[in-house]
Amino acid sequence: MPSAFATHPPILFNTHGFLRDVRAVQCRFETLVSEHHHRPFTLTDDLGYTDAELTPLAERLFGGTAWPDTLHLAIVTGEPAIVEQCRGFLDAIVGETEDRGWQCWLMRIVVDGIMAMCANRTLDGLPMALRVRRRKALRKTLRSRRPYRSDDGRKCYEDHMAYARQNQWLCATTLLRWGTPGQTTVRAARQFMMCHESALMLIDDGECFTHGETVRIDGADACPGTAAPGTSPIDDYLQRLRSQADAAYRASTRRQQIAQELHTSRGMQPSDSDVRYVYDAERLIDAYQRLQYDDMPTHTELLTQVLLYDEPTGMGLWENPVYLFDMACSLLGCTEGFRAARFFETHCQSQHAVSLDLLEDHARVVRDEGLAQLPLRIVGETQELYSQVDEVSPSYRTSLHHYHRRNRADAFSIILDRLPARNPARACDIALCFADERYDDYARMVEPFVAAA
Repeated sequence: MPSAFATHPPILFNTHGFLRDVRAVQCRFETLVSEHHHRPFTLTDDLGYTDAELTPLAERLFGGTAWPDTLHLAIVTGEPAIVEQCRGFLDAIVGETEDRGWQCWLMRIVVDGIMAMCANRTLDGLPMALRVRRRKALRKTLRSRRPYRSDDGRKCYEDHMAYARQNQWLCATTLLRWGTPGQTTVRAARQFMMCHESALMLIDDGECFTHGETVRIDGADACPGTAAPGTSPIDDYLQRLRSQADAAYRASTRRQQIAQELHTSRGMQPSDSDVRYVYDAERLIDAYQRLQYDDMPTHTELLTQVLLYDEPTGMGLWENPVYLFDMACSLLGCTEGFRAARFFETHCQSQHAVSLDLLEDHARVVRDEGLAQLPLRIVGETQELYSQVDEVSPSYRTSLHHYHRRNRADAFSIILDRLPARNPARACDIALCFADERYDDYARMVEPFVAAA
C-alpha cells in the first residue's frame, strides 16, 4: 500500500523577492494608466507598445501567459474594464501571498485552470489579451456588457484550454524562479506541467489554509525549522514505477546497443540522457502498437484506485496505463503527451498514429543531434511562422500564439523531466533560461550539462 507519510525536503520560497517584483509591476502599471488620460497611447493591431520598466518585469513574472499583453492592453486603451481586471489580478497575488502564503495563490491558479477546462461557458476572468483582436473588433468587444464572453463554442474551448495550460506554466515557472533550487522544486514544477494533483502535496507546508507565517529564504527570514510535507499516494506510486523502470533500463542489453549505434553514427560517446530517451521512445511505441486493440482501464481510473490505497496489480510496467501516460508526457511534453495517451485510451487510431509519428520524429532528432537540441527544434516550428505574423488575420494570430505556447510548454516539460537532476540548481537555471526564450544562452548552458550526464 502506498505510504501516506513519505516526506521530502520542503520548498522554501523567496516571498520577499517575489512580492517586491509584483509591487514594482503594480506601481509602474498605475503610473502608466494615469498617464493615459494626459497622453493617450496609440493602439495598433499588435499592441505595439513596450515600456522599459514594466515589460521586462511583467515578462519575468508572467511570461508565457496572456497577462503581459493584457497589462499593455489596459495601458494603451485605458479601458476601465481591462484596467480593473489587471488590478484585481495583481491585488489578488499580493493579498493571498501576504495573508495565507504563496502556496494558496498557486493552488488558486491551479483551481482556476481546472474550472476553465470544465466550464461549458466562457468565464469572465480570462485575461482580455488571451485572444488577438483588431482595433475595430476590440472597440466593439469593449462596448459590450460582457467583454470577456464569446458565443463561439470552439473559441471558448480553445481559450479555456489555453488559459488552463498558461496557469500550469505560471505555477511551474514561479516555483523554479523563487523556490529552493532543489529536486523537490524541479519535481513539483514538472508535476504542475503534467497537471498532477500531487504537485499540490509537494508544495503544501501544512499552513496553506491557515493564517500563518509566510516561508522566506531572503537573508535572515529563512525558516530552517519548516516540517517536511508529505507526498500523495499518486506521487508515491509514480516514483515506484519510475524506480522499477530505472532498474529495468540498467539491466537491458538494448541500452548498450543504442549507445553503440549512437556512438557509431556520431563518432563520439552519447550521453546517457540521449540513450535513455531513444530507449524509452522505442519501448513506448512498441507498447502502444502492441496494445492498441486491447480493452484496458484508463490511467485516470487506475489513479483513482491508487488514491483509495488499492494499488493495481497483475500488469507489467509497459502494459500499465499510468506508466504509459507518464512516459508519453515525458517524451512528447505535457500537451502532446496528454493527447497521445487520450487517443490511445479512446482508440482514436488515426489521431494516435499522428502522435506516434511525432514521437518518432523526436527520437530521430535525439539520435542525430542529441536531447539538448530537441526543445529548440520543437519551438523552432513556430518561431519561423512569427516572421509573417503581421500579415495574417487575428484569428490565425491567436491560433499561432496558442500553438507557440503549447510548443514552449511541451519543450519546457521535456527539459524538466529529461535533463539529469544531479544538479537541481543548474537544472532550474537551464529550464528558466528556456522559459525566458533566451535560446542562445540555453544552448550554451545545456551542452556541457547533458554531455556530463
